[in-house]
Amino acid sequence: MTALGTGFSSANGMPLFQYFDLNGTLIAQTNATSVAADGNSAAGPVPSNIGSVPPGFYLGRVSNAAPGGSYTYLNSGSVIVANGGVTINGAENSKKGDCAQYNLKTGDCIKWDRIYDTGTVSITINGVTSSVSYGQNDTPSTLVTALANAINANTSVNTLVFATAWNTKVLINVKQSGSHYPLSATATSSDTRNFPNGSFSTASSGSAL
Repeated sequence: MTALGTGFSSANGMPLFQYFDLNGTLIAQTNATSVAADGNSAAGPVPSNIGSVPPGFYLGRVSNAAPGGSYTYLNSGSVIVANGGVTINGAENSKKGDCAQYNLKTGDCIKWDRIYDTGTVSITINGVTSSVSYGQNDTPSTLVTALANAINANTSVNTLVFATAWNTKVLINVKQSGSHYPLSATATSSDTRNFPNGSFSTASSGSAL
């Protein structure tokens, strides 16, 4: 995991990442393994026991190492523990299209149409696919929100899982503890002539939740 912010320091040792539930109980902790030279981020492993806690929202707390083996609080933020998820990458592509307006005297084009990519992003859970379309004004953020809503509204799968939009990720939690379901995702342009590679791509956390 990577924590972003300011003031990270390894002068007295590596920063400490701690995870608390919403009752303030410490559930896991680990030390960072690296700190950026500018002090704007620190990275480290996800605690090995984080997978044993129930999925949901938690508080992440970061402290810098201080002299004498103590720690000084630096900052905190929300953390979501999920069974799996899908990351949406990319940006809406466009290209110059046909001429929309000519100079009547010279015959030169003075205004061009703009062609925007369109397509579909889909997440399949346990053989059930939830899809959303993308177009001119979409970003990874708008797509993960739409996909999370689509999964939660899909009566063929919403009894098994629930989804949460988080930055550019759709986080997916299994409702029945101990259950596991196949997971996959795709992004496809519907205008491959103009956009053969499409605007967006997907990356799943694994082949199953």
